[in-house]
Amino acid sequence: KFKINSPGGSMYGMFSILSSLEETEASSMAILEGEVASAASIIALNCDTVIVASNATMMIHNISFGSNGKMSDVQRHVEFTKRQSERLIDSTYEGFLSPEVIKDVHKGLEIWMDADEILVRLEARQAYFEEKYKEEEVDEYPELDVIEDNSQKVSANTIKVQTIYGSVEEYVVPS
Repeated sequence: KFKINSPGGSMYGMFSILSSLEETEASSMAILEGEVASAASIIALNCDTVIVASNATMMIHNISFGSNGKMSDVQRHVEFTKRQSERLIDSTYEGFLSPEVIKDVHKGLEIWMDADEILVRLEARQAYFEEKYKEEEVDEYPELDVIEDNSQKVSANTIKVQTIYGSVEEYVVPS
């Protein structure tokens, strides 16, 4: 379980966390509270379950990094990092952002969204992967959970999410 409120961080530190998420047999959960930006958004969207607090925001952009050394070495480093970044952005935001917006992120677009938009995009991502896996006729695939946390509101909130198996589940978040 990760409570995430972060402006982001090092790409290689993020890769270490992503490797741990891939290797663990445990279910992973990201609880988005406050700012979830850059590398933090990538970590969150690579968890099995994502809980979105009403105060959550997310920022998505292409990576920022520095390089020094001989010009030829810097150029190779930039080309290498660009390839790594594009693969990571494509796989992380697939279904969450449209292909056109993902291309714009590669070109330098920075996207900001509030909790409501994050939830809408998580639900769209769930539907996207359900359809994709149906078309590929995959027998087993991961279930993506979308849960809205409105614990800061006065009344309870219910969100309905269709699972990859076709059933509709209700998540009730008490205040």
